[in-house]
Order: sequence, then structure tokens, then C-alpha cells
Amino acid sequence: MNTGRFYLVVLQIFAAYFLIKGLKTVLLSSLRYQNFLVSYRQLVVKAINQKSEKSSTELCELGHFRFDQMKTCHKWLECEDIDKIKGYKKKIGGGIGKLVYVVKWKSKGTGLDVSLALVEVRPSRVKQKWIVDRVQLGMKNLMALQPSKNVIQVAGFCDDGNQQYLLTELCGKYGSLDKFVNNTLFKRLSTLKKFIMAIQIVESFVFLHHNSGLSKVHCDLHDPKQALGQFLVTNDFRVVLNDVDELPTDEHLNKQFAICRAEPKCMMTNETFLAPEQRYTQDDCMKQNGEIAATIKADIWKIPDITETLLTINVENLIQKRESKNILARLLKIHSFCKIANPEERCTAKQILREYRTVLHFFRTKKMPS
Repeated sequence: MNTGRFYLVVLQIFAAYFLIKGLKTVLLSSLRYQNFLVSYRQLVVKAINQKSEKSSTELCELGHFRFDQMKTCHKWLECEDIDKIKGYKKKIGGGIGKLVYVVKWKSKGTGLDVSLALVEVRPSRVKQKWIVDRVQLGMKNLMALQPSKNVIQVAGFCDDGNQQYLLTELCGKYGSLDKFVNNTLFKRLSTLKKFIMAIQIVESFVFLHHNSGLSKVHCDLHDPKQALGQFLVTNDFRVVLNDVDELPTDEHLNKQFAICRAEPKCMMTNETFLAPEQRYTQDDCMKQNGEIAATIKADIWKIPDITETLLTINVENLIQKRESKNILARLLKIHSFCKIANPEERCTAKQILREYRTVLHFFRTKKMPS
């Protein structure tokens, strides 16, 4: 091979080398750019989801509400607004002193018809002062507890002198928790999802005892199943307080105990569900005009029974029975502190919540189906 040809071959080799290297650089740059685009898109989607999640869970300020696809908070509806919609109401429930209807309100922001629950004093009871006072107190309590993720959302209020109306979020999809536990959907829930519902109930007690101003006792808890009826399951699947007719303030450190009303005719429905200090004989109850002193520790006594009911009611699957049993076994220690006879020595709702979350994390890491 002559010298000229040799140099030509060398030049061709170098050219091929740099060409390959250049192509490789271009390809790598292209891949990096594509990866950048993918990462950028993922970040954008994540940011949008976080914004959407925040907007759907962010609480409105007191006196305002937001439901469904409403983009902004709306001021509570007043008498003028309620007068326009109450004429087209459909009864969906009620109690001894109140009736509950579903009504439609058109949101100006979205143009959508929003379904709301309308609560009013039962017309046949308006002359019975103690019933009217109880229903009206429940309305005032509900408004005073706003805003909170642990309480049903209020949408409006009206007092026209003869009648009082309260508008709230409508939980038409699942309804009250005591009825939902008989629903086929509840029976299909995983054990962990049921436990999360129990955690949300404990969060409600933390709110009442520690985060709602003065500590409040939930007096209207007489039996595990009836206690579930004090909560609603929202359409986005949260367990929230709804029936708050009887929430006296506990200031026992100042020797001002909460006073709970005894059950009708001073007859206890479920004696063991009540804390020892809440139990009574019929004679003693009558002498005290049905008034029973209590503290927030009376609520603590009842939490283990409420949780056990949620985890074990209507469970037919053997695997879920075993899962419920395992969770309750893990909760045995904290539940024993709930059941101490001396109320002052019982644990707090905050301590229960902390332990429940620890147990939830344990079973999630154990890959229990969620």
C-alpha cells in the first residue's frame, strides 16, 4: 500500500469515527430531550392532580361552602334563597323532632343543579318546646363546628320566626353509617378500608375533644349500631359527624361537668356500652330528672366497641374475619386503656388516633389488601 492511499484510509477511519460519535451524541441528546419531555409532562400532570386534590379538599372559610364541581366557595344560602327551593322538596328521612328533605339549588358558578339536604323542625312538634330546642341546638352546633373535614358541610340557614331551616351537604349515595354497613358495597370493602372508616370516626372525636374550642362530649351514643347512625358517609367516601343535637361542653377541671340526657324513661339500651360513670338505676335517674354528668372520657370508653362493630359486622368472608381479628389484636393494648374504670386514667382520643395510624401502617407494609 502506497503512502497516499494509507493516509486516505486513515482519514476515512477518522471520519467514520467522528460521524458515529456525532450520531451517538445526537441520539443521546434526542433521548435526553424525550426523557425531559416525559418528565416535564409527568410533573405537569402531578401538579394538576395536586391542585385538583387541594381544591376538592380545601375548606371554605366560616359561612361559606363548596360542593361537587363548584370551583369557588359560595356564601351560605339565606332565607330568600331557601324560600325559592323549599317548595320543591322531597322527604328522605327524619327523627323524633325533625324532617329531612332533598332540594335542588342551581349553582351560578357552574350552572349545575346541586342537591342539598334541607332540615326543619317536624311541624307536628313545633309546639313541644323541648323538642324544638333540641333540634335548634343541633343546628347551632353544626354551624358552630364549621368548617371541618370531620363534620358535614353546612350550606345555609334560615330562621323566619315560625320555623328554622338548615341546608347541608347531601350524602345521598351512601347515607348514614348505620345503614351503610348493611349495604352490599360495604360488605365488599377490604378490611383496611373499614379500618380507615374507624380511623375517621376517631378523628371526629379528636376534633370534638381537642380542636373545636371547648371540649365537647357526644352524649347521643347509647349503643354501637346507634352510634354509627350519628355519622354519614359522604359521596366522596368520608365518614363525618352529622347528628350533633347533644354536645355539651366538658369543663370538669373547673368542676363544670357536661350534662347528658338519659335515654327515654331512664331505661339504658346497652349498659356495657356506656362508661361506668354514665350508668344509672331508673330510680336515681328519675330523681336527677334524667340528667347524667359526664366528661369526654365517656366517649373514649365507647370507641373500642364502635371500631369492633365496624370491623366485624356483616363479615362472611373467612379471610376478612381473620384480618379483622388480627387488627383488633393489635389494638388490644390501646383499647384496654380506653376501658379503665377510672375515667381520669383512660387514654385520650389523640393517643388512640396515633396508635390506630401505627397499626394501619403496619398492615399496609404487610401487604394486607387495601
